[in-house]
Amino acid sequence: MSDPEFARWFMTLKSDIEIMPNKSKTDEQRIIAIHSKLIDLIDFLDPNYVRIALKYRTRIE
Repeated sequence: MSDPEFARWFMTLKSDIEIMPNKSKTDEQRIIAIHSKLIDLIDFLDPNYVRIALKYRTRIE
């Protein structure tokens, strides 16, 4: 995140995470859906668990 060009990709996500504690149930469900999709992306990009171990890929129920 020290590279500004790379960090800009995550600005919206960072903002969403910072305001999560003040959100409604609908917003909570949206965050859970985003989390699930991020796990899907990690699974796609790192199918052999080289960068991120399986134990860190748990989903929120």
